[in-house]
Amino acid sequence: LAAALTHRGPDGEGVWISSDGRAGLVHLRLAIIDTSERGHQPMQSADANHTIVYNGEIFNFLELRAELEALGSQFRSDSDTEVVLEAWRHWGEGMLDRFNGMWALVIRDNRSGDVFLARDRFGIKPLLYSQSGGRFSFASEMRALRSLPYIDGAISQSVAKRLLFDPFSIEGSESTLLGSIRRLPGGHFAWLRKGQLKVK
Repeated sequence: LAAALTHRGPDGEGVWISSDGRAGLVHLRLAIIDTSERGHQPMQSADANHTIVYNGEIFNFLELRAELEALGSQFRSDSDTEVVLEAWRHWGEGMLDRFNGMWALVIRDNRSGDVFLARDRFGIKPLLYSQSGGRFSFASEMRALRSLPYIDGAISQSVAKRLLFDPFSIEGSESTLLGSIRRLPGGHFAWLRKGQLKVK
């Protein structure tokens, strides 16, 4: 995954593997807000209960940070990523209603193994995923998922036909050109629990 995404982030590469070896997160960084190592991803919460990979920018993160500090949160970085992680700890799914910005994010609960995925209201930041052979994989680009040996590269004939006549007809849908790869639509979030994905 990292090799297929090197063009996305020239400012650092991070890999995190869960203690049980069942989950891994990869992040290629384009540093914008906190360019120090403290803003490195994948990022773990202070108690190590949650790990996040995130692409985007929360424009009101300073206001949210002040609100979270009033609730007792302490921050180690100046990044909006850490604000998202703390917002998750305090508000869960409800944090999305508070965000003003663009995002594609994935947070893993390291106690339960549950995974939360979310995409901004207009789908500015991409988030693609695939479930195949008992594995769940996600990335910001199709080429990254196609680099995985267990992903079926077969083209969806129905989607290909739609694209010929209306190239933008599938952008708001879950479909992609490859039948085994799905898109989380803008303004949606999903939970992966015990191998079952539920999109809302």
